[in-house]
Amino acid sequence: DALELPDSSFIMGAYEKWGEDCLKHFNGMWAFAILDKRRDIVFCSRDRFGVKPFYYYMNKEVFLFASEIKALLKHPGVRREPDEKAIFNYLASGYGYMDISDGTFFRNIKQLKPSHYIKISIKDKSFTQMKYTERAERMVGKLAKMGVKIGIEQIIVKAQNGSVGRPHIAAVLQDGGYVKSFSEAFSKYLGAHSPAYVKSIETHPADVIALINKASGLSFLAHPAQNVSDETLKQLITFGLDGIEIVHPSHDSYRQNYYREIANEYFLLFSGGSDYHGMRERDEDTFGKVTIPCEWVTKMKSRLLQA
Repeated sequence: DALELPDSSFIMGAYEKWGEDCLKHFNGMWAFAILDKRRDIVFCSRDRFGVKPFYYYMNKEVFLFASEIKALLKHPGVRREPDEKAIFNYLASGYGYMDISDGTFFRNIKQLKPSHYIKISIKDKSFTQMKYTERAERMVGKLAKMGVKIGIEQIIVKAQNGSVGRPHIAAVLQDGGYVKSFSEAFSKYLGAHSPAYVKSIETHPADVIALINKASGLSFLAHPAQNVSDETLKQLITFGLDGIEIVHPSHDSYRQNYYREIANEYFLLFSGGSDYHGMRERDEDTFGKVTIPCEWVTKMKSRLLQA
């Protein structure tokens, strides 16, 4: 019965069929390593949000990996040398630093970053770590069929090796002269009803909020007046939402007061911002002009300390 097969069987079957592209077909939590003797490589991957841990140590002789650092430290070749820079950055910026870095508190032990994969050549020991961007790649493929030739590498550079989204594709389209503006890129190619659009992987809001809370973060609903009904907002509150974006360029004084009353009723935090992306028309109009009181930030910090 296929339903009784372990996850490893499904992963191996997907890798056999699609190779590295198997990651495009996965949705969930994973961290795995595959020894591919036919291609003489080791292929490793970690899920999009980094829920499953993957730590590794590599030198000219060995490649070690484990779900816990203490397992790697048991190997006689792994020295317990603290990475002072990583420790400082962690203390200065909080847990979020570990989400964007491949470093750990130990100098020679690394972590595979979320949404990344590793390929290691067994022959020449060459090491490649890449971010998989399946949604963006599918949109690039659709654009190519329409005669619009842009590369995924350009988009990753535009995103500064961070999370890739449609705004970065729009910026590359504008740089390439395919569109004259950010809004044209969305209306012509990337909008929800446009030909190059690819639907994002759906994750239930309750799972997203739980994941944020587990990572010692706070969840806020952005600019609810734009596309969120009151019914949906109340459902998000039942899932454990921490706060609402009150101040936003699209929120007039009536809307701000309206959402402030809802937040007060359910003991939610206030937040706000300019929604500046740096690539859209009129972004400069609100840059530095939309502010929130320091008191709001203080309450956010207090909520985190109480958690």
